[in-house]
Amino acid sequence: MSWEVPTEELLKRIVAEEVSEEELYAGVTTTSTALGDAQAGTIPSGYNGIVMGVAVSRDETITLFLKRKDKQVYANGLNTAGLSAIAQAAGVGDEVPLLVLLKEKDAWVLQFKASAGTPKVNWRIRIRLYPKE
Repeated sequence: MSWEVPTEELLKRIVAEEVSEEELYAGVTTTSTALGDAQAGTIPSGYNGIVMGVAVSRDETITLFLKRKDKQVYANGLNTAGLSAIAQAAGVGDEVPLLVLLKEKDAWVLQFKASAGTPKVNWRIRIRLYPKE
């Protein structure tokens, strides 16, 4: 898997919190054993973006996936039990940093899949937008 690393200049802007815009999405999704989309978006013209992080509720049967430009960022996904200690009825856990680079006009999709049944997951994803360098 190849990773695109943010430039040193962009990393400095992230640390300094020089945010042009921030998109915050949240929801509750009923999962299934089929991979399902929870939220999708596209980075607007003139901007690059960073998936700053995600927050989820804990369920050992639910796996989170992040698709960038029609390719999975994490081939095997991220198990929500490893991302949070908060039960679904209680909300979401702390945000876990991902720092996934999204370039201008990149499409992204947050997805979930359960290994059994149809459990619900609470989630939040934060994307920061920066004027294109």
